[in-house]
Amino acid sequence: MVDLNRARRRFLHGDCTPFQIHSQPNSSMRFMKTVLPYRPTLRTRTRPLFRLALLLGLLPLKLLAQFCPNGVTVAGGNGQLPNPEFVVVDAAGNVYVSDRNLDRIMKFPPNSTQGEVFAGGNGEGAGLNQLNQPRGLALDQQGNLLVADRENDRVLLFPPNSTSLTLGTVVAGGNEEGNGSTQLYNPTDLTLDQQGYLYVYSSGINRVVKFPPNSTSATSGTTVAGGNNSGPNLNQIDGCDGIAVDQDGNLYVSDMFNYRVLKFPPNSTSLTSGTIVAGGNGRGSGSDQLFIPYDIVVDGSGNLYVADQGNSRVQVFPLGSTSLTAGTTLVGNNQLASSKGLFLNGNGDLFVVDGVNNRVLRFSPFRFTGQPPTSQTVCTGATVTATVSVSGTVSGYQWYKDNVSLGTSQQQATLSLTGVDTDDAGSYYVVVTGCSSLTSTAFALTVNEALTVSISPSTTAGSAGSLPARREPTP
Repeated sequence: MVDLNRARRRFLHGDCTPFQIHSQPNSSMRFMKTVLPYRPTLRTRTRPLFRLALLLGLLPLKLLAQFCPNGVTVAGGNGQLPNPEFVVVDAAGNVYVSDRNLDRIMKFPPNSTQGEVFAGGNGEGAGLNQLNQPRGLALDQQGNLLVADRENDRVLLFPPNSTSLTLGTVVAGGNEEGNGSTQLYNPTDLTLDQQGYLYVYSSGINRVVKFPPNSTSATSGTTVAGGNNSGPNLNQIDGCDGIAVDQDGNLYVSDMFNYRVLKFPPNSTSLTSGTIVAGGNGRGSGSDQLFIPYDIVVDGSGNLYVADQGNSRVQVFPLGSTSLTAGTTLVGNNQLASSKGLFLNGNGDLFVVDGVNNRVLRFSPFRFTGQPPTSQTVCTGATVTATVSVSGTVSGYQWYKDNVSLGTSQQQATLSLTGVDTDDAGSYYVVVTGCSSLTSTAFALTVNEALTVSISPSTTAGSAGSLPARREPTP
């Protein structure tokens, strides 16, 4: 006897060599078809010389998504935003923009440039339904919106679905301007870490203050960066409109008039010196320079995005960058006039406040989010499929075999081959076109001859094919 499970495993792994199974005449045989999901594994090995070349700007930055060059207006551009500053986007795709001149926060639903007042909009003032030059924004895990209310020296929290009638809750400051532990002085930006701690930059005294979760106006904050007057030293900050915290708890500060971005480790204090991770080479437009860095964000891979306002561009610096690192321009001055607020959503879309044009643009990445398997082995007669997935707008697919186009029959995201023969073996890949062109990794298809199974009935007593004689009962 042959182990049927072993035979089935051979078949499923493309082993089509003939074998025999001896069984009883009435035995049954069943093969189960199993489809296992393809789980791609990404392994990156960076050699020391490669890392050095990357930091020196001798190699292009490969770890970033390729963004489509033309942004899409998702807010403003129609007179609704006379002075937009910062932007955040919730999980449902609603876009929130701080409208500084009109002392309000505007909310724009997905796929609509017509907004509605979400908070403020009741004239300049200090009431809980009023704002005075609102700046930085942040969303917490419950969907509450936090607003840096600059001239009121406080941070207000507004619940989801707020309107101009909603009263905000003070979660930091609100005790007049000052340098006390419960005070803020002209806050311009804020951010939250993964544990819910709130970080606020007080522009009047050039420091970043950290508040615990569920803080109120009575809660004392701790200085975690700056607070040593303005200056060029590494424990000083000279103007800031952007702070960010990465997943490891490191704090990033856009040091505007030192034309650099500083990074501070977790649990830093006013005595801690930051390290330069972008710029710091004087004001300029070189790839290793910044000119009034505004807002900043850090993605999950540690790449740093900087709204370089004076150069009307967005620069990106890789994890581990220094003042020697050349940034990569994602969006340039052909799209922007005074880049301000930045936001990255979970899909990798980059939102940029285009200050002079009074709008918010969305730039979508164009990249593979799923690749075909690296290899596949089947038997003749089988059906073979391979699928790719892409983020961004796709205008066409074209599959190739051994560098030869498969024509109009294979112009979908999924390659489909039915009843394959040995001639179908080869190397397959797809070219995807959109705002640019992407070529997938190739996968090797191996086709073996079909499995042959012969069943030989075992012999029994008596003549082959004859029935045994009927026995009469004994009287």
